[in-house]
Amino acid sequence: MGVRARLLLVGALVALPCSANDGLPHLDIAADERAGHATISWELDDTSSRTGTFELEQSARADFTEATVTYTGPQSSSVVSGLPNGVRFYRVRHRPAGRESWGEWSQPKELRINHHSRRVAGGLFGLGAVVFLLTAGFITRAARRTEG
Repeated sequence: MGVRARLLLVGALVALPCSANDGLPHLDIAADERAGHATISWELDDTSSRTGTFELEQSARADFTEATVTYTGPQSSSVVSGLPNGVRFYRVRHRPAGRESWGEWSQPKELRINHHSRRVAGGLFGLGAVVFLLTAGFITRAARRTEG
């Protein structure tokens, strides 16, 4: 490759626009939709700016009107629990240490909670009670046989 071709290649690489997501936190949600809880974690691509404060926001609407802040602090994850059925949206932003202004919001992520129905939950509870009673009966019966 000639010198001119190398200069053109380097110039093209330098002139590439930055991605719209550069510097934004990347959000991830690990959830059990039947249990009503989730671990929400985030990370920054730029390791030099990982210190500072994060702000996690939750909303029932994708446009984040009527949103509430569920976490503010230096950690890179948060656990949310006790959630009722429905859809929630989360996003996070970062304020580097020593700065007063917040960065841009991350891309939002959706969390869908859909608990077991009361009928299914009642059936599972009843099945557990039957197993418990049978086990207790077998243990009691075996204990009486070994005594006598």
